[in-house]
Amino acid sequence: MNIIISGLTCSGKTTLSNEIPNASILREDDYMKDRVNIPNNGKYYLMDLPSAYNIDEYVNDINNLLTLGYTYYPQYDFSRNARLNKNETKTRSNINVFEGLHVISALKDLSESIKVFLDTDIETCLERRIKRDTLLYKIDERLIRKYFYEIIIPIYKEYIEHQRDLADIVVRKEEDKKCLLKRFQTYC
Repeated sequence: MNIIISGLTCSGKTTLSNEIPNASILREDDYMKDRVNIPNNGKYYLMDLPSAYNIDEYVNDINNLLTLGYTYYPQYDFSRNARLNKNETKTRSNINVFEGLHVISALKDLSESIKVFLDTDIETCLERRIKRDTLLYKIDERLIRKYFYEIIIPIYKEYIEHQRDLADIVVRKEEDKKCLLKRFQTYC
């Protein structure tokens, strides 16, 4: 079984992925381009755009995982905004999870898959983003809020939100997530 998880930044994609037992997880974030190759508008890097990721490589590695039983994948160092070498190996499991901002669109034709869209409210995502970015990256909360509303939300509206309509399951509440996890445990 393949589980595809998408949603707004800080909607809980990684947390949900990590809670699925015995899953093999490939994250779109590990396929982000180095900072010099990420689009920018002269003021901000546009890190949530599809073109900020090596999506073709991500899809190719997913296909390798599913057909060969393994794939090599990169890791991304967000502290330096740089991609590390592709020296990690991921092996196929009974449950394979593919998560990221754009994965439902990128994998909409993947067979034997369940597409999940996390429809977490925007204010919750913002508060999680503030908590993460102030703690990990020491970014001022005012800058996070400004970037969130000026950059992230418009990109979400244009490139990410429509995936809700492509999803098999839309998770809106914590209770929905708990039910979903119970369902996934039957595939372990």
